[in-house]
Amino acid sequence: MSSAAVVVINDDIDDATARARQEEKKTSSSSAPTTISFVNLVALILAWWFFSVTLVMTNNSLMTTHNFEYPIILALLGPISTCASIEVVRALTFNNAIEDNNSIIGKKVLESFFSPSSSSSYKTAALKALPTAACTALSFVLGQLEYRYLSVSAITMLKALMPIITLVISVGFSLETCSFKLAGSVAIIVAGTLLTSYGGEASFDLFGVILCFADMTSFALAVCFQQILLNGWTTTNALRAIAPLTALLLSLAMLIIDGPKGIVRAVYDMFAVGLHSFAGVCIFGTMTLWTSTAVVKHTSALWRMVLNQAKGLILIAASVIINHDIVTNVQMLGWIVCCAGIATYTMVKQQKQRHDVAMAPMVGKGSDSDSD
Repeated sequence: MSSAAVVVINDDIDDATARARQEEKKTSSSSAPTTISFVNLVALILAWWFFSVTLVMTNNSLMTTHNFEYPIILALLGPISTCASIEVVRALTFNNAIEDNNSIIGKKVLESFFSPSSSSSYKTAALKALPTAACTALSFVLGQLEYRYLSVSAITMLKALMPIITLVISVGFSLETCSFKLAGSVAIIVAGTLLTSYGGEASFDLFGVILCFADMTSFALAVCFQQILLNGWTTTNALRAIAPLTALLLSLAMLIIDGPKGIVRAVYDMFAVGLHSFAGVCIFGTMTLWTSTAVVKHTSALWRMVLNQAKGLILIAASVIINHDIVTNVQMLGWIVCCAGIATYTMVKQQKQRHDVAMAPMVGKGSDSDSD
């Protein structure tokens, strides 16, 4: 298993152990946001970038080289293999984690690690995870439909607005506190991304633009709902509830869009191409879901969107260095502006974090004086 997966699972076990000990001592059962070291966080982000880029390249190879024309099937493989990986880890943990049958803490760790909540059933957990799964599935379906009405350059330019949409939704859900500095840094990132993606030949269709904005809104909602969910759950708990629901909803979408005959043809084409060719989709799809969910847990929905823009900048730089792609002066200017925006956003977040840490003792003293 990769180092990123080990980081994610270790974080989940630490969360589960902490909750188990709290329950053992009869303290509050609410779980606080977890923190990991800077080095581990950077490793997690790099792993997410690697797996997501490799997944896109693998899917693109299957659809172009092998003429596989069923993208929903490819999207389905990630959640399905994620469900399988969770159950495998669960089985291994149950077989090896408890050496002492009388270990109350050990039993509670397993209960906390693999059940969404010690006080809620899986049905309740599924209902909590349903908005995330529904928005994720809707975003993917809309993302496929928009390519019928918009060019790739137009979609790329429109999706530069993702951080702004995520910021607005995050503020609406009280996940972020909006400030002039924060909004300004996000606006700089968006402006830089627009310049970077400008190709001069973008064609726009009104219905396609509506689909694209609906896609971006759905995805931003999915990530924000995910952040809310991860406030009280571990990465494993969240994925165990979200992944099967997402797979189910994508299956229903494929049944509606392609029909039963389309599903049969897709399965036939998978065997014709060779099932081994889809192993990479399963592996990279699983690792992308694990690492991206962990990134949201240890940062935020807005941070995830900003990091996604940063990943695009790295890909552009890599394509210039490795493939000797030609970059226009406007795109180079956009690259510089976007880097400046990301640096500004990072400084704004660090200032807010230092301010929150400095204010924490004062808040505590105020609450103590009120209670006196």
